[in-house]
Amino acid sequence: MATESIALADDKYVQITNGTNNAYMSVVSWPGYSEICWADSPSKPALNAPAHAETGKIGFSAPLVIWVKAKRGSALISVTRWSS
Repeated sequence: MATESIALADDKYVQITNGTNNAYMSVVSWPGYSEICWADSPSKPALNAPAHAETGKIGFSAPLVIWVKAKRGSALISVTRWSS
């Protein structure tokens, strides 16, 4: 299992991937920061493209690529990846 912290801004999506089959990923926003928006578009979404609002945690199974950004201002997230 590996965890990394990523700082986000509200003007740019960041690509997050778990990188392999039979792997899982959890994205958790830190308290005290902005909510996050994520998109599951196959291409990098435009800044004002529809996205899913999320206040707490997102969990996905592989294979997966998502794009995430802060809803307003800045956000800090923890991304954890592990295999089954």
